[in-house]
Amino acid sequence: MKNKKVVEVWFNDAKDLGDVYRIGDVITMMPGTNWTKIAMEVPGDLEISSKIEDKVEIFTAKLTFRETCRYDYPPTPVFTVRLADGTLMLIGSSERPFPVVAESQAFSSSNSNSQLRELTVTYSDRLRIPLIAD
Repeated sequence: MKNKKVVEVWFNDAKDLGDVYRIGDVITMMPGTNWTKIAMEVPGDLEISSKIEDKVEIFTAKLTFRETCRYDYPPTPVFTVRLADGTLMLIGSSERPFPVVAESQAFSSSNSNSQLRELTVTYSDRLRIPLIAD
């Protein structure tokens, strides 16, 4: 699948995700869950791919963005992502496997955005990465 441009990202702890109802590749979430919006450099990137392992299709999401503020992510994070076309997607679930957050930071002598902390969130599951219904 092609890369998609990400314009907004929120995070939460998987244990606080609440009730999620999945019908096919679309989910609905019960309101009242407290999501934290991430201040980020727009756009970020989301790449979704699939592969066959041991006769099972595995779907992988790779979310990459640069923070403009530092956040403490929970050990079991979940992410909601808004794409440039308005589509909302959920990266993660309230059960294992959970997304993995890796960070990198480049230091240079120039005053550029290259000094922002770049995060890469990877998530793999047997189920497709779901869209969030409005």
